[in-house]
Amino acid sequence: MIKHENAPFFAENNRKTVPDRVVTPVVPEEVYTDRAEFLEYFYEHALKAGTRRSWSVALLGQRRMGKTEIFKRVVNRLFFEQDPHDPKAVVPVYYSFPDNIVDHTDFALRYLENFMRYYVGFYTRQTELVLRVQSGDELFSKIESIRPKFPYQESLDCSLAGTGRSKRVMLSGHQSLRS
Repeated sequence: MIKHENAPFFAENNRKTVPDRVVTPVVPEEVYTDRAEFLEYFYEHALKAGTRRSWSVALLGQRRMGKTEIFKRVVNRLFFEQDPHDPKAVVPVYYSFPDNIVDHTDFALRYLENFMRYYVGFYTRQTELVLRVQSGDELFSKIESIRPKFPYQESLDCSLAGTGRSKRVMLSGHQSLRS
């Protein structure tokens, strides 16, 4: 179980039961042992990225050694233990790349939609945006509906404008493109 230092903040703003994850680890907590050092290292390293005081890191190992589990747990911890109103907060994003990318446009769209779910979900504390995979118009309609909760609305507008969508919508006086 993840320790949620900001759980009261999260519960107060979300008005729902505090979930313990946005990414589901495969290995049960009681079986997942001897990784605390790695989890702490990557968590602290990610926090340093917010202050631009870090460098790229690669985690290498044979298959089935727990590399993905480490990142899933770090993403969950970053999502719940940070205050999204802190300017040093780091937005955690988890993306599982497909084995084969057949259509580059479809891949780019799925990647962007995943990023938007985590980005907006983190800042608004709307975990269902991350947990319930929505895409296309359904996703962007949901994002627009929770827009008033977003603390950095101008950056959200720029992100939505960059989606390359073709149908015009108005967001707080800004025109954005979407289909």
